[in-house]
Amino acid sequence: MSIARDIADDINVGNVGLPIKDSNNAEVLGEDINGVVTLTADEANVGSNALVVDSSGNVGVGTSSPSSSLNINNGFIQVDINGTQSIRVGSTDSIVGGTDNEAVFQSNTGKGMRFLSGGTERMRIDSSGRFIVGSNTVVTTNVAGVMLSKVGTQGRIEIGSTSTAAQDLAYFFNPNGIVGYIQTSGSSTSYVTSSDYRLKENITEITDGISRVKQLNPSRFNFIADPDKTVDGFIAHEVQDIVPEAVSGEKDAVDLDGNPKYQGVDYGRITPLLTAALKEAIEKIEMLEARIAVLEAK
Repeated sequence: MSIARDIADDINVGNVGLPIKDSNNAEVLGEDINGVVTLTADEANVGSNALVVDSSGNVGVGTSSPSSSLNINNGFIQVDINGTQSIRVGSTDSIVGGTDNEAVFQSNTGKGMRFLSGGTERMRIDSSGRFIVGSNTVVTTNVAGVMLSKVGTQGRIEIGSTSTAAQDLAYFFNPNGIVGYIQTSGSSTSYVTSSDYRLKENITEITDGISRVKQLNPSRFNFIADPDKTVDGFIAHEVQDIVPEAVSGEKDAVDLDGNPKYQGVDYGRITPLLTAALKEAIEKIEMLEARIAVLEAK
């Protein structure tokens, strides 16, 4: 049965009034006393009320009593987003198709977006642009996944797991592959950088540990932003000539706007040099102890 063909045939013979019936004398387009217009498809396959427009202008698909401007019963809307086509939700919020076939999700109310599953919020983008997964800014523990939670005025990122077994929670990649990861066990967290022997070549022993350590200048200071707290540490550019791999950035660097690009120190990368210096010192101590023992034995 072709509803479109049957309607066209009816119009061609001058039957332009309602109701319109198909060749089997079944009504496919009709109007009731309240002005509700109904398009009925093949009832054996689709059912009645395929498309209803009531006197208020509400459109129903699969329902004879649409409760909103567009009411789809047991169905879904599929939209090809192209150019400036859009689906508008309510009077202010909208999901809009952007240019170049991009999908732009837009909220004009300033209240952000929430994503629910099973009636429970699972993710949101709030009005400040923060991406929150697994939490709605309430502290949640023992939950797998990544979330942004809030304690008082302090925010924090939580990466959680429901298991206490040792496992990798986050990986860090570059074109060479995995270059580090964060691993947790039942009671601790490890921040792991690549160190496998299969990744290395030209391996030699550090033989100048003591002389290089003597060049380091550990200091006590406070950060300008935290004047009441004195700490031990290094000045980044002073370390750079001695252990360059431990320092990021360049001295007195600025960005394109003239703002400072501050240097940083990875204190863990100084550990091999300190270990080498300690080994050298231990060897000297053991040699001195042996000489003293010989002298005492005389």
